[in-house]
Amino acid sequence: MNSNTPIQVLCSLGPLALKPKGFDDRIYPDMIWYDNLYFNKCKGRSFQMKLNGTHKFKASSAQVFNAILNPEILKSSIPGCEAVVYASPSQITVDLTTPLPGLRGPIPMAIDIINQQAPNYVELQVLRNGKGGSINAVCKINIVDEAGGALLSYDAKADLEGMIAVADNPIGQPIVKNSLNSFFKNLDKALEASLV
Repeated sequence: MNSNTPIQVLCSLGPLALKPKGFDDRIYPDMIWYDNLYFNKCKGRSFQMKLNGTHKFKASSAQVFNAILNPEILKSSIPGCEAVVYASPSQITVDLTTPLPGLRGPIPMAIDIINQQAPNYVELQVLRNGKGGSINAVCKINIVDEAGGALLSYDAKADLEGMIAVADNPIGQPIVKNSLNSFFKNLDKALEASLV
C-alpha cells in the first residue's frame, strides 16, 4: 500500500478494492464490506465503461441479426440468464444473475431496441435504476457479410453508478469480458445448431 489514505486508494482503484490494513468501518460510512472486499457506494459519482470489438460468425448477417433478437437464443446464450421475453415489439426484458461481487440476482433489465435496420444494424439501450445502482448504456451493433460468414462489430458505452460500477474495475472487467466471450461462443453454437 502507498502513503495515500485508504479512501484515496479505494477511489484510485475504482469502486472495489481489497480492505486496506487498519481500515476503520466507522470512519468511512460510504463503504460496504462484502466477501473480503470493500465496495465504494460511489454516491453522486458515475463511471463510464466502454466495450468494443468484433466477432466472426459462420452464419450470414440475416441469421446473426435474427438470432440476437430471438428470446430463446438469447436465453441460451447470455451467461446467467434466467428469462427473456418481449415486453413490447421494441423492448426485451431479461432476468439476469451476474457473477459480479455484491450483485446477486436475478436482476430484471429492460433492453430497448431504439434503432434497427435488418439485417445489418441494431442499437440497444438499457436504462435502469434500482438494486445495485443505476446504468445508462447504449450498444451499437453492425453486422456485415464477408467471405465465410458475417462479421459483427459492437461499440458500447455505459454510465454506471453505485455497486454496478464494479463492472468497470480491475476485478470486475475480466468477469465482464469472460461473460461476453461466453455469450459469443454460446451464440455460435446456437447458430450452428439452427443451420444443421
